[in-house]
Amino acid sequence: MIALGRWGFTVDTFVFRGSPVIDVFEKNGQYSFSVVEPEIATPEIEIVSLTESGNVIDAVVVLPSMKKFQVKIHAVFSGDTFTADAVIPVFGKIELKDGHRV
Repeated sequence: MIALGRWGFTVDTFVFRGSPVIDVFEKNGQYSFSVVEPEIATPEIEIVSLTESGNVIDAVVVLPSMKKFQVKIHAVFSGDTFTADAVIPVFGKIELKDGHRV
């Protein structure tokens, strides 16, 4: 499993600006995520699908507050940094900037 640990990044959109942190961990042999963002309440993330290939993770997730919408995430990890984007219905593609291990 790649990318286990705590990762920080920056989001700068018209809806949200901040620097959330994601904990990536193994739970019962599967990936699991939790988000830490002091500015907003962050619900548990439901993983619909996840594929790992080399240093790339592609995932489809659902947030409880957005049950109707599946969020597609593409992340490329390189040591202690990553680049990623998320495609959120209604909002479009959002870049997760300055990805780094915390």
